[in-house]
Amino acid sequence: MHVNKTNKRALIATLVLSLMTASHIAFAGVAQIRGKVVIPYSTGLFSSAPDASSNAAALHAAKLAAWDLYTARFNDAKMKIYLANKQKFTGNIDEFVKNLTVVDQQADAATHMLNVVVRADVNETAVDSILDSTSIASRQGTGSGSTLVFLFLAREATKAKAFDARVAQVTKTDSSKVSTEKAVDEDDTEATGSRSSDTEETTTGGSVERKRSQVTYEVTSPEDVTAAMSDVLDTSGFEVAAYDDVVANCGGVDRSSVMNEFSASDDMSGQTRRSVIAASRQCGASLFATGTIDVGVQDTDPVSGNKRVYVSVRGQVWDIRQPLPRMVASVGPVQFAGLGPDDTVATRNALNLASRAAAKTLVDQLNAKQIH
Repeated sequence: MHVNKTNKRALIATLVLSLMTASHIAFAGVAQIRGKVVIPYSTGLFSSAPDASSNAAALHAAKLAAWDLYTARFNDAKMKIYLANKQKFTGNIDEFVKNLTVVDQQADAATHMLNVVVRADVNETAVDSILDSTSIASRQGTGSGSTLVFLFLAREATKAKAFDARVAQVTKTDSSKVSTEKAVDEDDTEATGSRSSDTEETTTGGSVERKRSQVTYEVTSPEDVTAAMSDVLDTSGFEVAAYDDVVANCGGVDRSSVMNEFSASDDMSGQTRRSVIAASRQCGASLFATGTIDVGVQDTDPVSGNKRVYVSVRGQVWDIRQPLPRMVASVGPVQFAGLGPDDTVATRNALNLASRAAAKTLVDQLNAKQIH
């Protein structure tokens, strides 16, 4: 059977994708993706098996399928940047999708359709580098980027106070009185009298009021979080300034005061917020980032047997150049898991992973808005 060029061009339209969760454990900066395609194939002159050109076309299509699945995970801001530069990737797909392995291949002789499943590695470091290079911020020289002050804190719950449900019951009683008269005597003389009876009806109901648990956190400012986020922000062209330097040079509430507020709340008080933003603005910063990384459940990974720690991260970036701050980027809350031989290592790995992922998401949004 011969497949013409039109059918070969149509093979991309017949892609059937299957999902394999990206792995960040084996190699840093590499995502493992699985792609699946079903395409028509040609045979050799004296063979019923797919010929070499059909096999090559199937592998290329499967590679593109894996790539499409990988890019489908991009956040909205990153997808916007990618679509504007898509040809840079699909036109050089071999530079980004590596180590292609055929997991399964089946040829249907009746329909002459070739079913191929592959597994491949995507070089995420190269992808991010290309996307970042298209932003205005990344093309600026040292000292020319926006000064960004960030204050991210790590929290771990130390006490949770739960409240019993408050039940309110209401009882309503309705009563009525009924009178009757009779006119009878032994001489058939009319007489009157009365008899009364009481009827009482009771209706019950009520409501249940529940109060949210109060959680107390131990708040820290680990250097791992600072280093991981600074690395991503610096590489992306933003000039990172430490909040402690802002306090030392331009005033503002001390970091410890902010930490005390975050120990019992998910945000700063209005007074503290005004103080940190005003001080950052006075020091020449144009962007201010804040957020929390909450350390949560700790268990054992059933696959590797290592300790596993989950963390949840959320954060925002505010443009503080105007009197009224404007939120220009946000992330979370989203969860990440870190693995390690013990709880301490697993927690550090989780914090590092969450910090980098949060910073990349914020940078994607800033780049999409051409904020530099």
